[in-house]
Amino acid sequence: GQHSAPRKPRIHPHRVLKFGGVKLGEWQDVGWWQSEVLLSNNNPIAPIALPEIKNTENFRHALDSGLAELR
Repeated sequence: GQHSAPRKPRIHPHRVLKFGGVKLGEWQDVGWWQSEVLLSNNNPIAPIALPEIKNTENFRHALDSGLAELR
């Protein structure tokens, strides 16, 4: 069968905050860009409620990993 080449995500400007930051001593506009979400399949994993996951090893590991980044 034929295979199509992977699509490159399209990125486009979303919002601009005028004078949102300072760079080299001058105020600059800050831009937010947005890309299309490319779905990998039609059967995404259902979200899990916090009370169901908060006491699991994976959740504790995720929190510990994040804390290490903050230190």
